Amino acid sequence: MIINFKRFKTMAKTAKELSQIKARQTKLGKKSYDELVQIILKKDNIERNLNNQIKGLKGEVNVLSARVNAFDKDMEGTMQTIEVYKDKIKTLNEKNDSLTIRNKDINCLYETEREKVTAVINAAKMWKHITFVTSAITITIVLINILSAIM
Repeated sequence: MIINFKRFKTMAKTAKELSQIKARQTKLGKKSYDELVQIILKKDNIERNLNNQIKGLKGEVNVLSARVNAFDKDMEGTMQTIEVYKDKIKTLNEKNDSLTIRNKDINCLYETEREKVTAVINAAKMWKHITFVTSAITITIVLINILSAIM
């Protein structure tokens, strides 16, 4: 035997709804006319309050929609500004890259020239020592010649 669960579920739901309706009818059947009028008035009052809340919420939604639209317009300007700054950043990065390359070239040239200056300074020091030694030898020879001429 195959059971159709969908049909069984629908039947159970319908039975549950029927029992709820019967219970409601029983409860309302026991109420007096004045109590029923009060229930209806209470439900009308609740419905009015809910309608007022709906109107208020619709107004808030409209205000928020207007704010969102204004925000979107502001964001369009902001996005355009961001694009301008992106272009500026790209240009500045390109300048920075070219200056970095130029700086490396200048540093390389500086190092070459510094090495040349160091070599010239070392040569000058060497010539200074040679001059000093030569002067000392010359003075010694002159003194020897003077002393040999005196003696």
